[in-house]
Amino acid sequence: MSQICAEALQVPIENVALSSPDTDGSPFNWGTTASRVTYTTGRAVVGASKEAEKRIKQAASEMLECSAEDIELLPGGRAGIKGVPGRDVSFFEVSKYTHWGVGGPIIGSNSLVYDNPSVDPKRAIVSGVPFSQIGVYAFNATLVEIEIDKRTGQTKVVQAWTATDVGKAINPQLVEGQIEGGFVQGLGLALVEEMVWDGGRLANPNLMDYKIPGSLDVPYEINPIIVEHPEPDGPYGAKGVGEIPLVTVPAAISNAIQNASGARIRTLPMTSEKVFNSITERKS
Repeated sequence: MSQICAEALQVPIENVALSSPDTDGSPFNWGTTASRVTYTTGRAVVGASKEAEKRIKQAASEMLECSAEDIELLPGGRAGIKGVPGRDVSFFEVSKYTHWGVGGPIIGSNSLVYDNPSVDPKRAIVSGVPFSQIGVYAFNATLVEIEIDKRTGQTKVVQAWTATDVGKAINPQLVEGQIEGGFVQGLGLALVEEMVWDGGRLANPNLMDYKIPGSLDVPYEINPIIVEHPEPDGPYGAKGVGEIPLVTVPAAISNAIQNASGARIRTLPMTSEKVFNSITERKS
């Protein structure tokens, strides 16, 4: 969000401070689900920045004695008269002018509720969507190389490639981290994570007993691939990346298990026992 705001107002990112909201003081929102924060909140940040820009231009025009239409934002947090070098003021000067001279600080605000149809037939065909409106869809493809110990059924992913269409990577390093983290979550879903029930009692209710991937379970090489196909409505073309990298991992691992051993497993997690039993059944 800081990068989006800095880009919109042409200020150094170190001049942008992001405060975490609190439900006591922020409007209602039904959650950060569906990998929608960058897409929806980012659009709201752009909108709020544009509103602040209008107020900056109006104040700068009063200070420079010209029309607001003649004012443009300049890199480094300044506003000046178009085509007139040297006739500009800093955001600090504008803020001081508005705060002490004309009634208060410059504030830009915006909110976003996506209210367009869920499916654009020219771009996607989706059925059974549980929400009435969804702003954008994400896409991912995953390839894995695995090793199977046929004596025990233990399956180990030794290398992975995962490509995600993120629209536009606002921060490529963070996007790569999201893709890698999503893959590891998908790895846990595929191979080890399981809630074990003893009648109506959960037998593994804590991380001592509930297995998640550790450092030795994760492949040494995860190759995140950023695919950029700008989303027309997204902030600078961006869309979500949080959840989609984990979705394809179980299917990729299941296909790899079948390719390596002939065993097709259709339930998760694909534990060593399931793989071993499936291989044994094929031999019998």
